[in-house]
Amino acid sequence: MKKWIAALLSVMILAGGSVAALAEEGATATPSPEASAEATQAPTKTPEATKTPDAAKTPEATQAPTAQPDAQESAAPTLAPNADLQARVTVGKDLSKAQKAKVYEYFGIAQGSVPELTVTIDEEKSYLGGLVPAEKIGSRSLSSVYLKVREAGAGISVQTYNINWVTSEMYIAALGTAGIPDADILVAAPTNVSGTAALTGLFKAYEDITGKKLNDSAKNVATEELVTTGELADVLGSKEATALINELKTILNEIKGKSPDEVREIVKRVANELNIELTADQLEQVVQLVIKISQLDIDPEQLLKSAQNLQSTLDKLSKAQDSVGGFFQKVSTAWNNVIDWFKKLFGIK
Repeated sequence: MKKWIAALLSVMILAGGSVAALAEEGATATPSPEASAEATQAPTKTPEATKTPDAAKTPEATQAPTAQPDAQESAAPTLAPNADLQARVTVGKDLSKAQKAKVYEYFGIAQGSVPELTVTIDEEKSYLGGLVPAEKIGSRSLSSVYLKVREAGAGISVQTYNINWVTSEMYIAALGTAGIPDADILVAAPTNVSGTAALTGLFKAYEDITGKKLNDSAKNVATEELVTTGELADVLGSKEATALINELKTILNEIKGKSPDEVREIVKRVANELNIELTADQLEQVVQLVIKISQLDIDPEQLLKSAQNLQSTLDKLSKAQDSVGGFFQKVSTAWNNVIDWFKKLFGIK
């Protein structure tokens, strides 16, 4: 009997030690969230279409980091001696250290290689307030941008990362209205956001590089244009909404000075030419926007050139999509032929 009791006690001791060992291993095997974020490799820069998901608008309010960044994390990096002074990075003030590093990876540059600016949520609200509901703006500034001024006539190019509502073409159109004619731009966030707040950083970056303040009315109307186009895109499609507003901007000389009723007829005509159907509310929204654009005190030739450049971009995008669509149609037809052949081979109906 004593031997049986001793054996039973030995088994219990061994089992307790195994459970303790397993518990200790489980506690040390889980990596920290920050380590996982820093280990993530940024993708190689690719065209916007492959990086921006076509999803519903995601408010920046839902993308808040789990912890408040401290003052050291949000401080600008030391500027390198050979820094590019014709470029700027503008980061959201509420990015954590790991999130900021991730954004720089998207930009493909080292921290300190260009001067860095910061945008606060209050600055974003100054442009978006009244246009975007407070819950959509959120309480944290996360969107970040890279902007490099280019030579006159180069136009605007935009790539986006984790921006799921505003498209590159929408940014190009709005920046043209604001008075930014030539620049290379990257817009990024550590997680998916709508992208509406990024305009604030772009305005700030361009003004800091050039030393010239953009027209306040133009910046406000450009922000309204971005939001209006995005709302129309939710119903009409991004390509159709952008094309409609841009086409109207190419005929501002026809719109300028006209009464609201006359502008309404022009909008109806252009929408009909583009095979776009507008509701009464959408029609009024577009009419009020193009009237505001026509009243801006900005260079009309520059605005027209910006609109023409965007039209060229939209035409190229349309041709590329048609080409891809044609390819997949051929693949689909070939696959259906294979299926029909197997059905005939095995007598399947």
